Amino acid sequence: MGRAVQPPAPAPGAVPVAAQAAAPPNVFVRLLSRQAAAPSFDDLVALAATMNEGMVLSDGAGQRARIAAGYTYLGQVIDHDLTSDRSSPLGVAASHGQARTNFSTPSFDLDGLYGAGPVQDAALYEADGLHLKLSGHDLLRQADGSAVIKDQRNDSNFILSQLHAAFARFHNRVADNLGLPATATSAERFAKARDLVCRHYQWIVVHDFLPTVVGQELVTAILGASPAQAAANLLLFKPGNPPKMPFEFAAAAFRFGHSMVRSAYRMNSTGGQTLTFDRMQPAGNQANDLRGFRPVPARMAIDWSHFFAMPGVPTANLQFARPIDTLIALPLFELPFSVANDQRPRARMLPLRNLHRSEIDIGLPTGQEVAVEMRRLGVPEAANMKILGVDTPFRIQAGELSQPGESENNLGGTGISKAQLEQRLGNATPLWYYILKEAAEFQGGQRLGPVGARIVAEVIIGLLLAVPGSVLQSQAAWRPKSGEFGCRADGQYGIANLLDFAGT
Repeated sequence: MGRAVQPPAPAPGAVPVAAQAAAPPNVFVRLLSRQAAAPSFDDLVALAATMNEGMVLSDGAGQRARIAAGYTYLGQVIDHDLTSDRSSPLGVAASHGQARTNFSTPSFDLDGLYGAGPVQDAALYEADGLHLKLSGHDLLRQADGSAVIKDQRNDSNFILSQLHAAFARFHNRVADNLGLPATATSAERFAKARDLVCRHYQWIVVHDFLPTVVGQELVTAILGASPAQAAANLLLFKPGNPPKMPFEFAAAAFRFGHSMVRSAYRMNSTGGQTLTFDRMQPAGNQANDLRGFRPVPARMAIDWSHFFAMPGVPTANLQFARPIDTLIALPLFELPFSVANDQRPRARMLPLRNLHRSEIDIGLPTGQEVAVEMRRLGVPEAANMKILGVDTPFRIQAGELSQPGESENNLGGTGISKAQLEQRLGNATPLWYYILKEAAEFQGGQRLGPVGARIVAEVIIGLLLAVPGSVLQSQAAWRPKSGEFGCRADGQYGIANLLDFAGT
């Protein structure tokens, strides 16, 4: 589909660009090296304790963003397609100079759906070597309840597993509508179907998901008028050849979706709200929550009009995500053992897991360090950008402090006060927290702020520019066509079109 666009020359003084050039294939790299001292573990415990939203079941205007709830889980599909770091157990610090393998290919190739293809991963496919295996509304499962899929992370909750199943169903429907001659082999049909599915998926990422979470203005500004111009507009991220995934994206910026998770969802019109995770429920198939790694009961079969604005369907049932901010829904403070298999209570607090991994294990730059680097590199929006804790006061929004003896003077039982935490982290803020905070401060929680948006947009666009045959490599030659695979108008295609064509 054409030669890969070469990225522009590295910006002078950008430490990680050299690291990217020297790194072996398919490892994580860094955008910046951290200069500030790492926070203590107690500081991270205290900060995580302020992020507990509690159990909020209302859809009131103050509790939701304008983003449809399904984008939270589309983000998970994208994340799992691009990143997989298996070397970060909680409480075990790794060397910051250690090269780490990314077990996913950062190529938007849906490797978690397709595996290595019908020959090497035959268990994923029907006997024809063309269609992916499914079981009604659910994934095909083994006797122990585990899904027959390549990336088990896509089975961690009922919403995500059914979104994975929808992509498989979309592939199968595409495979049935290829228009190839009868003489085409199964292998040829599979290659064509996968190519079409990946193109539509990549289009959705660029033209639906990214505008939703970072804003169309930034996407348009980076894309420019051509792939070469887009490559020149990448100021923070140089993808390399082969392209490599930066830690700042994988361990901080793209984890903004955790703040969008609701405490509960309606899966369809026949039942009420079901908690995302409920620690009071028993382990196993009888748990009345949305935890995964088990068969999806018929009563939890998903109606996508509750999660996306579907074509031709009234939006009366549409649910919205939580705002992107520093509060996290209570179920993510009490992850079930099937998701976080660790007996230590703190180890099942998702905010603490994120903070420990990014700050102590990996040692990411602070939010302020990235913001200052954006100014140095001349990132357009950085000229008028306010930096939290530098140009504007840094204040921590304390959520529900519900542990015995806990107060704003004793966060998380650490003896650390909110005022002390603001002083310690005010100008050296963990990048993940900083990105959530600026989204709330500067965008009202409706989309990412300048640092988070720039990292997310540059990495996604940069990776697609570096992948031969991607929709950004061939954007002048290919776009979704009206009447094909759910497209209703040339070049206008989103996740709702894909789901509509996939059917149930």
